[in-house]
Amino acid sequence: METKKHLCKKRKTGTNYFDCKGQIIMLDLFLAALVFLLLASMLFAEFGKIDSKILTEQTVNQMNFAALNASDSLINSPGIPSNWINDANNATAIGLKEKKQAISEKKWNALKQLDYATMKELLGINNFEIRIELFDLKNNFIDGLGLKQDNLNEAVVVERIIKLNGIERRLFVYVWK
Repeated sequence: METKKHLCKKRKTGTNYFDCKGQIIMLDLFLAALVFLLLASMLFAEFGKIDSKILTEQTVNQMNFAALNASDSLINSPGIPSNWINDANNATAIGLKEKKQAISEKKWNALKQLDYATMKELLGINNFEIRIELFDLKNNFIDGLGLKQDNLNEAVVVERIIKLNGIERRLFVYVWK
């Protein structure tokens, strides 16, 4: 009993004295609250990481969807109307298809003449940026249109083999945020 008196110093506040049990309970309560706040802050930080990871995965999925749709529209559709190169202002969709897996050079050149915002709208790429490039099969650059991006590491890329003027080419569609 004598040791308790030495561990718990009595302090006088007015005329009331605090005993040892009250001090230990307050210390215990303070430590429990401190541990709880520490664990809660770590939990909220972890949820923030998970939430941003989910948003990133959703964005990548949306970019994949947009790139696939744009490449499909370009190589599998002649556009709506199919003679959209005569009046691009009345086009509701653009496509480059001439025949199976072959694209029209006239339509490619007409696509290059469209302003960037119109091209994005007609390809359904509203929330992202886009670049379309043609390469030969030996990976030599032939032509490109859209925004140039120095760092395409964060872009989603769709590659298609097409024919242009009877020669096989590689068409790349890059989409990024």
